[in-house]
Amino acid sequence: MAPKKQPQKGFDWKAAIQNAGVPIIAAVVLAVLAFLWALLSDFWRPPHAQRVTWVSGENAGIKIRDEERFIPWTSLLPELNAALMPKLFRDPFGYRFEVRDFYDKKNWVVKLFDADGKMSLGYGSA
Repeated sequence: MAPKKQPQKGFDWKAAIQNAGVPIIAAVVLAVLAFLWALLSDFWRPPHAQRVTWVSGENAGIKIRDEERFIPWTSLLPELNAALMPKLFRDPFGYRFEVRDFYDKKNWVVKLFDADGKMSLGYGSA
């Protein structure tokens, strides 16, 4: 007597793929790709010019006018340090951006300081 075949636990993907045929596999692959495209297209866009407005106060940052999206200073600062600073200086080590008050207006201006604490870019006194 031949030994009985043990029932498998779980789904047998290998057998399902072999029995499904090319059209069904292609449809599944296209569906997955369409889903990924829809998911990722909102997150990745090539760089392009944007009109922004500075938002001051307790939650300082920029507001992108076309998208009505707000980017807080805490998220904007690392991007400025990584992307903008190397374009401004050959050796950006020691330079830093800071948000400062302007008279009675809280977090009104962004200033750039060098390693010695001298203001390199900005308006008003340090």
